[in-house]
Amino acid sequence: MKQFSAKQEIIKVGTFLWEKGMVSSNEGNLSVRLEDSKVIITPSGVSKGFLTPDQLIILNSDWSPVYPKAPKLTSEFKLHKTIYENTEYTAVCHAHPPYSTSFAASRKGIPSCLLPEMVLSVGAIPLVPYAAPSTEGVGKNILPFLKDGYEVFLLQNHGVLTLGKTLTDAYFKMEMVEHYSKIVHLNLLRGDVKLLTKTEIEELNTIRNNLWKKPGNVICDVCGYCKFLEGGEK
Repeated sequence: MKQFSAKQEIIKVGTFLWEKGMVSSNEGNLSVRLEDSKVIITPSGVSKGFLTPDQLIILNSDWSPVYPKAPKLTSEFKLHKTIYENTEYTAVCHAHPPYSTSFAASRKGIPSCLLPEMVLSVGAIPLVPYAAPSTEGVGKNILPFLKDGYEVFLLQNHGVLTLGKTLTDAYFKMEMVEHYSKIVHLNLLRGDVKLLTKTEIEELNTIRNNLWKKPGNVICDVCGYCKFLEGGEK
């Protein structure tokens, strides 16, 4: 993606996140990898709903600012760095949508197999072990999951992270996971959660891999929510 288009997309997605209550105040961060391997990323201390082109930071391939007088870099840049150095994704969206973040703030995470649309569109949603925000630990903890092809992550006691080929793609995954989390939340309140069976999940994984050419699967080792519902452990 070209620099001008990337900046416009970051501003648009930042506005969507803020308007839909997926970030408040100065929360969240967004980035896009450009065609020349540079990265455009959001600054620290600025609301995602009020971004302007001059606030966005352009980074060289070594993660140094292209312009020395650029605004302060988001403290979460190490997480973005880990993703771009270990995957082919070109956009990263990190936010704190309330329902899905509430699942991230539990030891259970969220079941990945309540609706077939989630299996087909997103796949498993792993719960990445906690590390203090802005530290190397966040990137280190997510690395094993990146290698398994997941695109959406709950960051334990932190928030949600989505990856995409474009930032709009990553944003739609964020929106989908938050909507799904509301549905799961309502079902849990009713005490009536009927998860898909292993046979049904295997069928959906086949469709996902062969027809949609999507990476990753819904793997019970990542979720294991059915064991929680039965009063057991993962």
